[in-house]
Amino acid sequence: GAAVVSGAAKREEALRTLAGKQRMSTDVRRSVFMAMMSSASCEDAFEGIEKLGLRGAAAREVSRVLIDCCGQEASFNPFYAQLAGRLCEANRQHAFTMQLCFWDAVKALAAADAAPRRASNLARLAAYLLATARLPLLGLLKGVEGLGTSQQSEAQKLFFAVCLDALIKSLPPEKLKGLALRLVGLDDATLERERSEYRPPSDEAIAARNALALFLHAHVKAPLPLALLIGGPKRKEKHSSTATLVGGIEPREFKKRLKILKKWLAVDPEMHLFERESRRRGVMV
Repeated sequence: GAAVVSGAAKREEALRTLAGKQRMSTDVRRSVFMAMMSSASCEDAFEGIEKLGLRGAAAREVSRVLIDCCGQEASFNPFYAQLAGRLCEANRQHAFTMQLCFWDAVKALAAADAAPRRASNLARLAAYLLATARLPLLGLLKGVEGLGTSQQSEAQKLFFAVCLDALIKSLPPEKLKGLALRLVGLDDATLERERSEYRPPSDEAIAARNALALFLHAHVKAPLPLALLIGGPKRKEKHSSTATLVGGIEPREFKKRLKILKKWLAVDPEMHLFERESRRRGVMV
């Protein structure tokens, strides 16, 4: 009755007030924010956003609002990872816009007042999209300058340290190998697709791979402590597909996977192709 309507109106008013506090300054951004925050689940939020019927520049605001909200949370909320994955799966334009938003977000972390919490939250969002192949690693890296060098701020280093930590913890060795090889087009899926003509990696791809290897060597030694990843006390996460991005693994297993990732980042393309072809033909190398 009237009490239910009154309660719903109060919740909507509270969300509109929150939208103003979080700088949702246009009608489109406010509409996307309301669709996300008033939802009961990831799928509910996705359907609410779809019903807005946004196109062109307005549709690109969806990724921007999602990343902004994720970064402002007190600790990482898996809801944003699930929703981002669903959006990227449904429309490749969302995936491309998400990539551009991460470039902007990483650049913004260069600011002296950049919050470590924001860096950690966005890193874990990126890790989920990378681990589930919704975002290409090369696509993320090629928009970043100075990876692994003194040019990067502490918040930018934290972003990549947390992102790589989450990937190493969540991906088995074979998938880490594929992630590294995909940077230079040497993964099995790419080679099978372009079987007739292998395209040597671009200078951009080689530079991204080398920068990532340099960062791993300098900044990733052991699993990060849980408190650093969630920005506060440990809490239970409901979504099993993202919970592994927080959960720890044995330090020995972490170092084993780290070693595997480094190994495949250092592989020589021509030698890898030669060995792969030799194995295919049953020739010992």
